[in-house]
Amino acid sequence: MGPVAVAVTGANRGIGLYTARWLADRGASVVLLCRDAASGEEARASLHRTDRHRVVACDLSEPDSVRAAAEDVGQGAPLSGLVNNAAVLPEQRVIGPLGIELQMAVNHLGHFQLTRLLLPRLRESAAARVVTVTSRSHRGPAVDLGDPGFEARRYRRLVAYQQSKMANVAFSLALARRLEGSTVASVAVHPGVYGTHLLGGWTGLGPLVRLAVPGPKRGGRWVGRLTVERGRTSETLNGAYFEKGDPRKPAPAALDIDHQERLWQWSERVLDLSPWPPPAGGESGEGPTRE
Repeated sequence: MGPVAVAVTGANRGIGLYTARWLADRGASVVLLCRDAASGEEARASLHRTDRHRVVACDLSEPDSVRAAAEDVGQGAPLSGLVNNAAVLPEQRVIGPLGIELQMAVNHLGHFQLTRLLLPRLRESAAARVVTVTSRSHRGPAVDLGDPGFEARRYRRLVAYQQSKMANVAFSLALARRLEGSTVASVAVHPGVYGTHLLGGWTGLGPLVRLAVPGPKRGGRWVGRLTVERGRTSETLNGAYFEKGDPRKPAPAALDIDHQERLWQWSERVLDLSPWPPPAGGESGEGPTRE
C-alpha cells in the first residue's frame, strides 16, 4: 500500500493498539489519539517505523480536548482513514463534562464530534474511510433520546453500553447518506469478541477473561483491512456494517432513518455543532442494507 495517514482513537491498547500495529506494518503513518499521552507513547514505541507515527492527546468526553486534537491532526497530511475505536464501560453511572452519561459521551458523542471536525481533511484524500468500531451487542432498542443519561431509568451499564453501540451504528449509517457521491466512505464494524480490558469490565472477570478468549490481534486486522485495503470501493463500502470480515444486516432500530436523524440532530445540539441536514428525501423509513 502507498503511504497513507490514519487516525485511531484508543490506540494505546486492545483492538485500537493492534489496529495501529497492523496499519504501521503496512506502511501507514498512524496518529494515535489517546486520553493518556504517556500510554500512547508506549504504544507508538511498539509500532514498525516508530518515527512515522505520532501521539495526540484526546479525551473524547471533553469537547475542548476533541477540538484541540482535531486541530492538531488537521495540521498533518490529508487523512486516508479515521478509526473511531475507543470505548468505556464504567461500573457505575458517571456523568461527563457535557452532563451526559459517560458511555454515550465517549463511545458516541466524542467520535461524532471528532468525525465532523476531521471530515475536511478526509475529503482531501482520493479515497478515505471512517470506520466506526461497534459491537454485535448493539442489537436491541433504539437510543432513548428522552432519557439518554439514565436519569429516569435505573442505570445498568450493559444497557448503557448497548445504547452507545446502537448510536455508533445509527451514526455510521446517517453519515454514509451524507457522504454519498464523495470520496469518503462510512462503515461500521463489530470486530469480534476478544480478551481486552473492556471485555474484562463487561464480564466482571478482569484479567481472567484473557484465559478464555483470544487476544485482540485478529480484531485489529479486521478493522485495519476495512480502513485501508482497496479491494472494495468506497461506493460498495459506504453504509455497510460488518461483523469481522463479513457484511451483515444491523439491528432494525439502527436502520430506521427517523431514529438516525433524531440521534444526529440531538448530537449536534448537545455538542453545539452547526446542522448538517440529510440528503433530500432521506428523512424517514428504513435505510438501505448492504449484504
